[in-house]
Amino acid sequence: MPEFPVVLRGYDRRQVDELIARLEGTLGRAPLRGARVGVAELQNTVFDVVLRGYDRRQVDMVLSRYQQELSALEGGAPAGTAPPPDGLASSGREFTVVLRGYDRHQVDEMVARIEATLAGASLNGAPISAGHLGWTSFDVVLRGYDRFEVEGAMRRYRRELARLEGIELDDDEPDGGLDFVLGGKGRAPAPLLAQAAREHGLTVRWRGYDRHQVEEFLVRLWARTGHPALRGHDVQLPPVADHEFPPYFDVVLRGYDRRQVDEAIAGYRQRLGR
Repeated sequence: MPEFPVVLRGYDRRQVDELIARLEGTLGRAPLRGARVGVAELQNTVFDVVLRGYDRRQVDMVLSRYQQELSALEGGAPAGTAPPPDGLASSGREFTVVLRGYDRHQVDEMVARIEATLAGASLNGAPISAGHLGWTSFDVVLRGYDRFEVEGAMRRYRRELARLEGIELDDDEPDGGLDFVLGGKGRAPAPLLAQAAREHGLTVRWRGYDRHQVEEFLVRLWARTGHPALRGHDVQLPPVADHEFPPYFDVVLRGYDRRQVDEAIAGYRQRLGR
């Protein structure tokens, strides 16, 4: 049975475990518990997204491999066919599909245009600007992308576009996630947050840890360790407490490299004896 890491927001663990058990039974690797799973059912499966669920990307990758095995079992594509290339997602989407959400075609088109703009690639039409993105809206349809996830991604994209254009956003909103839901813990100056990322050499990846959550946690670690960079700054964030180790960050589009962040946090834990 595959094992998945638990993240701040991920797929419902019970739902995933039950489906994996049925898949293993269908493929004859374990006792069958419940009805057999077919390719059609697997393709249409949608999990609830909850706090402290399984990492969605890793679950999608494993389910993609199960789908290949089921296809071979049903006489379709042979097992061992290469999985889909890394893109919007291994399952063909980046966001969770929910009963009522944002139009998937509109969102996918916008993400492709934003990515091309950030990469300096050729576009059909004008590049996307931070101002344009701020006025963008999507239709709400049946079986669309989770609106909370899309809106969070668009906020992060807008910040990146603003950095590319060298402008400051005067109407920026906080990201989602548990800290936002609970009301937040204060703020730190933007230059200090950027300095924390630079000093740790963090790289932005297609999918990674939420950049604002990571930067604020690093600044709070600096407050705990008395880092000299805090001198002269009005930091409205409390030092990291013992019970906050290990931290949990949202996994989002264009976040910080997870391995780099985990290694940086591990270094602090060693220094603090945690």
